[in-house]
Amino acid sequence: TRMREMPVFPDAARVLTALREFQTHRTQMAVVIGEHGQALGIVTVEDLVEELVGEIYDETDPDMASVGREADGTITLPGSFPVHDLVDLDVELPGGDFTTVSGLVLDELGRFPSLGETLTIGDWRIEIRSIEHHRIQQLAIRPADPTTVAPREA
Repeated sequence: TRMREMPVFPDAARVLTALREFQTHRTQMAVVIGEHGQALGIVTVEDLVEELVGEIYDETDPDMASVGREADGTITLPGSFPVHDLVDLDVELPGGDFTTVSGLVLDELGRFPSLGETLTIGDWRIEIRSIEHHRIQQLAIRPADPTTVAPREA
């Protein structure tokens, strides 16, 4: 195996310029450097493409693989599902000082919910389906107004 030098991009690099560099170097990742020369992280071709076209989900994405749909359009997902990925399911819930759907529920209630408890946040009704060791394991989300059409398939 031959090692190649990895491209280095400043954190202010433009997406299209970086994509061209990936093509030139025939590589899939590069190091991102900050203004003081410190390494900030790694960027991949997929990261850059997602900046242009939005999130790309595949069979290896654990978050989207954990989403289920019931016959009535109800969406089931784990409490650990990232709030920022809800938009990809056509579900819009408020953001806040939390990263997961269970964090949103805890923030909204101000206490730990009971199994089977439902709450309405915005236009959505959330039901607690599974709790294990004081952790919300599974939730169900559906429109609060039953006449509202459920979101499209993801």
